[in-house]
Amino acid sequence: KREEKEEEEEEEKKKKKIVKKKKEEEEEEIIEEVKKKEEEKKKVEKKEEEKKKEEEKKKIEKKEEEKKEEEKKKKVEKKEKVDEKIEEVKKIEEKKKEEKKKIEDVKVEEKKKTEEKKKIEEVKKIEEK
Repeated sequence: KREEKEEEEEEEKKKKKIVKKKKEEEEEEIIEEVKKKEEEKKKVEKKEEEKKKEEEKKKIEKKEEEKKEEEKKKKVEKKEKVDEKIEEVKKIEEKKKEEKKKIEDVKVEEKKKTEEKKKIEEVKKIEEK
């Protein structure tokens, strides 16, 4: 009977050992699964972070491009204004030249008239004699 009992105890021990080992293996598997999931989560988070950084970089590049375009536009507008002013000044100078020429023409005309008058006066004087 004692032997039987010892055998039973031995069997129980073996069973317990097997159950314990199985439990440990299951726990190991669970731990591995959790590790895998955490790694996967980290990968996903890293990808998300990289994507976010890339989008931010693109936003910044776009803003800088817009800024450059705006500066270019302002330069063009400024040049156009300067060109307009130059044109205005040219027109004004042209008008002044025309006015000066008119005045000169009038002076020449006056001089001609005066000389004509003098000649007429001289002719009259000569005729009177």
